[in-house]
Amino acid sequence: MSGLPITVSDSEIDFGTLAPGESGQRALIVSGGPGRASSEMGLFTVEPSKFGPEETTLNVSTSAGKDGQTLADVLLLDSDDLRVRVNVQAKWDAASARATGEKRLQERIGELEKQLMLLKGQALALERKDTIQRRRLEEFETLVRETQRIAKNPASSPAAPPVNLQPIEERLQRAESMLNQLSGDLATLSSSVRQILERLTQLDQNVRRLETTASSAAPSPPPSASSVSALPEKKNLKPIERLMQGLPGLAERVRSEGALSRDQLTQIMTYCGLNESWALEVLEGWMKILLFVRGSSDPAKKEGAIKLFTDRNVPEGLARTAVEMVAAPPVSSPTGAAVLPISVSANAIQFGWLPPGIGAQKTIVVTGGPGRALSSTAMVTVSPGVFGPGPTTLVLTLQGGADGMLLDEKLILETETELIQLAMTALWSSQNR
Repeated sequence: MSGLPITVSDSEIDFGTLAPGESGQRALIVSGGPGRASSEMGLFTVEPSKFGPEETTLNVSTSAGKDGQTLADVLLLDSDDLRVRVNVQAKWDAASARATGEKRLQERIGELEKQLMLLKGQALALERKDTIQRRRLEEFETLVRETQRIAKNPASSPAAPPVNLQPIEERLQRAESMLNQLSGDLATLSSSVRQILERLTQLDQNVRRLETTASSAAPSPPPSASSVSALPEKKNLKPIERLMQGLPGLAERVRSEGALSRDQLTQIMTYCGLNESWALEVLEGWMKILLFVRGSSDPAKKEGAIKLFTDRNVPEGLARTAVEMVAAPPVSSPTGAAVLPISVSANAIQFGWLPPGIGAQKTIVVTGGPGRALSSTAMVTVSPGVFGPGPTTLVLTLQGGADGMLLDEKLILETETELIQLAMTALWSSQNR
């Protein structure tokens, strides 16, 4: 019995122009068959390898390539009596990828600016409506006061002497009811205006951040050996942002040593490239928060410490990393079970050279424990955050960095009885390696 005719959602798969070190992924919807999917030259992967006869989504992926590399292959879709060929292509070019990235950034900035204009118009309309409602509210407040005055002193009414106060009382109740309704409308309007203004502030910040990213994408000479310090350097950072780069190191020392002296805190401050009294005071405040949660596995206590950090304008991801570093390991062995030694498939995590703004991903296999995995920097996320006792694949995802930035951080693997730190390194440069 022959299968159904094969149909595809696209006649070709084009990954476009990718940055060096960047991988690509596309989806292709196939129906008919049943049949098998494969790469003619083995230059990409496709999952699942079987399709049909129902509609099937195939995920076609290519691994990272080098600058100037091209890919030209064919996706073969075979059933018992039919073969369909789908061309697959990609190329890696640093200059083109950078230009494309800059264009996308400018498009995003344009879209955000349109949203800004729209929201500003909505805010102005709400403010005008708010003003009208307030005027109506004042009129009804006057009505209420006048009605109350008449009700309390009937003789003062121009229509005196009144013979029946019932109409006045009804008028008073009606005015008070309308007043309450208007007050509620005003509260809703004021809340809407506040929400829109908050959203405007967020969008303004996003525009500035995108503009900074776009300007940092311009080519610049790679850093000289003398310009690379122990602390990964980011351009255009404010002093407080530079100090935040030292928070993971502070957490690591508090975890192992407890309270630090002013001289030790001064070393961390100097490591961040600062020499200011305010910076030392900030570090002392951070240390007190970390001491508060040190060795604690209480979730409420850890969340409280994270809240203390975020109230001091520390990003939540960085705050959570620091708190988890000093808190007790969340994973423990069952009662009576032995904690196995940690074994790792790599001695270090080297993301290598990357174009500015481009991230990367690495995987390692960890056995032993059970234990937890932490990154000393918010630029690298680890998933899952726990491992063991059997083999566990950890996925390390690196965010993009600015041109000339050097990453030199640690992956921390910790059990109840052991702690291992693996170096994580990366360099972003617009120049060829």
